[in-house]
Amino acid sequence: MDWNLIEPKISDLQQEIVKTMSEVERLTKLEGKFPEISATFSTSKTMVESPEFNVVVCGEVKKGKSSLLNAIIGAEYLPVNNEIATSQVFRISNSIEESFYLVFTDGTSQEITKEELSKYGSQVDANLNGEPIFKNRKLSYIQVNVPIAFLPKGVNLVDTPGLGALYKSHEWITQSYVKNASAVIFVLDPERPIVDKEKDFIKKVLSVTPHILFVLTKIDQYSEEKCQEILNRDEELLALIYAEHKLDSPEIYPISSKALNKASNSKVEALKNANLKNSKFPQVKNQLMLMVYRAIGLMRTGVALREVAEQTSKAKKTVDEILQVTAQDNLQAQMKLNQEKESRAKELSQTFNEESAKSKEYISEIRDICNSLTSRVQQIVISSGIVYKEYEAKIDALCDLESAKRLGETMPQDVTNDVLSQWENISLEAQDKVIAVLGEVGAEMDRITYGVNGDIDTHKLELAELSMKDKIQCYRNQYFTGTWISGIGAGILAGLGVISFPIVAPIAAVLGAVWCFFTGGDDSKEKALNKTKANFRSELSKLLSELGVKLLQVSPNSNQSVVADYAKNLCKMGESAIIKMLENRKAILQKQLQELQAQASLDSEQRKKNEAVWLGYKKEWDKVVAEIKKEVGMRNEIATLLKTK
Repeated sequence: MDWNLIEPKISDLQQEIVKTMSEVERLTKLEGKFPEISATFSTSKTMVESPEFNVVVCGEVKKGKSSLLNAIIGAEYLPVNNEIATSQVFRISNSIEESFYLVFTDGTSQEITKEELSKYGSQVDANLNGEPIFKNRKLSYIQVNVPIAFLPKGVNLVDTPGLGALYKSHEWITQSYVKNASAVIFVLDPERPIVDKEKDFIKKVLSVTPHILFVLTKIDQYSEEKCQEILNRDEELLALIYAEHKLDSPEIYPISSKALNKASNSKVEALKNANLKNSKFPQVKNQLMLMVYRAIGLMRTGVALREVAEQTSKAKKTVDEILQVTAQDNLQAQMKLNQEKESRAKELSQTFNEESAKSKEYISEIRDICNSLTSRVQQIVISSGIVYKEYEAKIDALCDLESAKRLGETMPQDVTNDVLSQWENISLEAQDKVIAVLGEVGAEMDRITYGVNGDIDTHKLELAELSMKDKIQCYRNQYFTGTWISGIGAGILAGLGVISFPIVAPIAAVLGAVWCFFTGGDDSKEKALNKTKANFRSELSKLLSELGVKLLQVSPNSNQSVVADYAKNLCKMGESAIIKMLENRKAILQKQLQELQAQASLDSEQRKKNEAVWLGYKKEWDKVVAEIKKEVGMRNEIATLLKTK
C-alpha cells in the first residue's frame, strides 16, 4: 500500500473539511439568525483540525512492549529488563531533533537527558534508588521526541506499564491511559495463550476503540511450530471476544524485535534487508499505518462531515422558513409555521417538565447511577472483595522472610493506590453514565426542536457518528464545569485527558507505612513466616477497613462522606443540566418564532429587500452543500484506497 499516495489525500480532505466548517461557523454568526454551533460540531472540527492521535501499547508484563518500541525507534531509549522495567508512561513522538521531558499533571514540564529516562521511568531504578521525588507534583508521562520517519504528524506511541504486575499501581496507570486511546497495539508472546485477565482487558479496550493491532513478540525465542500454535489459539480466542461485540475476527501479526534491532544497526545493506524481512516489521508497520489512517482519514473525517451536514441542514431549514414568510401574500404559510413553532415549544415543555413521565424517567436513571456508588465502593474495601483476595493470594504465596519483608515495605501503599484507583474508576464511570443519559436527553430535545428535512441526508452519506467517548467529552465540557468541578478538584491531565480526583489527601495518613512483623528468638523460619503471614492478613483487613472509613463515613469537617458528597453533586449536576438544556431549546424556538413574526409584520417593500438578503444566504448555504458532497466523494476515494467502507 502506497502511504505516500494516501497521506496527501487525507491531508487535502482534512483541509477542505476544516475550510467548510469554518465557513459554516462564519455563516452561522450572520445576524444571529441561524442555529448555534453545537458542542459536538466544535469537537469534531478540533479532531480534524489539530489531530492528536495516541496509539497506546499495552499487554501483560514481560511481553516485550518497551523492546518492541525501541526496535521501532531504532535505538535503546525506553528502559528494558528481564524483570519489571517500565513504571511510568512514555509518550513517543516523531521529531527531527531529540528531546526528553517530564510532563506533570499541572501542565508544567521539566527537560531531562536521555540518560535520565531510566531514572524516572524504570521500576528497577526505583527499587534500587527509591521512587523519584517531584516536589508536590504528580508525573503524568515522560515525553520522548525522536526521529521516527514513518510516524505521521500528531501520532504518538504511548508505552505503558504492564497488566498483572507485582506493582498494582502499574496496572491502573495502564487502564487510565487506555480509556483515552485512539488506537491500541496489544502485545502478546508465544509463552502461552491469552489468559482471562487479558481477555477482560481487551473487552474494555473494545468499549473505547475498535482500532486494535495485535502483535506476537519474541518469535525468535521459540520454535516456529510453537509460535504458530499459540498464534492460532489466540486468534480463536479473540474471534469469540470480537463476536460478542459484533466485529470481524482480528488477525495477529508476529514480529521479532531482536531482528528489527539488527536491521536498524546494520551498516551492510544486504544484512539490513535480510534482518528487516526476518523481523516481519514491514507487515506490522503496514497494519499500523492502515489502522492510523482508517481512524484519522475515515472515522474522524466521517464524524466531521456528519456534524457539518447536520448543522447545514438546520441552517437551510431556517432559510426556507424565512423565505416562505417573506413571500408576498403567503399568509397561510406564515400561520402554518407559527403553529409549528408553538406546537414544538408545547411538546418540548410537556415532554420535559418536572412532572412529565419522560423527565422522571431520565432523572430516576441519573439518581440510580449516583445511589449505586456507595455499594460499589463497599465492595472494594470488604474482606471478601477483589482487593483483599488479590493481596491475600500474594501473602499466601510468600515462601521466605526476605520476600515477606519486601512485600511488607510496598503493600500498604500498593493497597491504598489500588483502592484509590478503583474509586477513581467507579466515580468516572458514574460520571460518564450520567453524561450518556444527558446525551439521550439532548438528542430527544433536538428531535423536537429541529424537524430537519433538508437536502442533505446524513444517513445516505454513510458517515461515521461521534463515538460515545467523544460525545461524553462534549457534554462534560458543556455541562460539567464551574464550581462543582473545581470543588472536587477534577481536571484534565496534560496531553492525555486523564481525569484525577484529589481524594488522596483524606487518607494520606495510611501511606508510607511499612508492615514489619518478623519474629526471631526460638521460632523456626517456617513458624516465623506463618506468623508474619497471619499479621499481614490482619493488617490488610485493618487497612481496607480504614480506607473504607475515609471514603464512606462522615468526617468531622464535613456533613457527608467523600463518596456521598460526590454522588450528591453528580446527581445535582445531572438534573441541573437537563433544566439548562430545556431552557436552551425553549429559547431557540422562541427566537425562531419572533423572527418569523417580525418578517410577517414587514410591509411589501421591506419584504422584497429581506427576500433578496435571504436568497443570498440560500446561495451561500447551497455552496456549503456542494462542498460537503465533494468532500464525501474525496473520503470515498480514500476508503477505496484503504480497501474499507
